[in-house]
Amino acid sequence: MKKSYSRKSTGEKELFMQIWNERDRRCSNCHAFLGWEPKTWNFAHIKPKSTHPELRLSKENIALLCWDCHYALDFGGKEIFNKRKR
Repeated sequence: MKKSYSRKSTGEKELFMQIWNERDRRCSNCHAFLGWEPKTWNFAHIKPKSTHPELRLSKENIALLCWDCHYALDFGGKEIFNKRKR
């Protein structure tokens, strides 16, 4: 028999849904429309959770981003991210 495991809630999903319902559904960097359904990659921690764990559930520390801007922020660096600004 398989054991089922339930994940403990981190609070992020609930926070992300609040943000999704409160903000304009556009990328905060390039202003591209993000669609009607939120994706996990739409939510980016401005100050990383690894260095600022106390800001993990702070709405002010969460940016709504499109896939390309989130990828640029995480892997391309600030210069590439800023080039995408409109």
